[in-house]
Amino acid sequence: MAQPESTNPPAIDGSTEAFPVTTLIDFALSHGLTVRPQTYSEGNHLASHIPVTLFPTPFPHKNWEHAVRIQKLYNLLYARVADDIEWLGGVISEYTFWRVWSNSRLSEVDEFISRLWELYKTCQYEGIVQVSLLLIED
Repeated sequence: MAQPESTNPPAIDGSTEAFPVTTLIDFALSHGLTVRPQTYSEGNHLASHIPVTLFPTPFPHKNWEHAVRIQKLYNLLYARVADDIEWLGGVISEYTFWRVWSNSRLSEVDEFISRLWELYKTCQYEGIVQVSLLLIED
């Protein structure tokens, strides 16, 4: 038997739209799914919810299957990159070289990475307490 065609997004009228939209925004705000606006907003909001969708976005099944197939390889690559401190140090050095060339600091280019790298160096200096690493592959 053929499946009935569904519309995406489903049609909802204005009276029923307000509740799910408000609930979704409240959920996003109360669970930290927020961003700070880059420019002054008319309402002078300090934060806003991230872009969210009320209905699922169609995604081709073949692309989903491809993502599932390569996930283990991606996880392994991610773990090896994170564990190769010499290589990561080289990447940070390239940032530093670029910084000198562009006359800006790493923190001005990417504050998060800069703070993360400084935290890593502090942990290395103080001594790493957790020496074990667990990588689960099935």
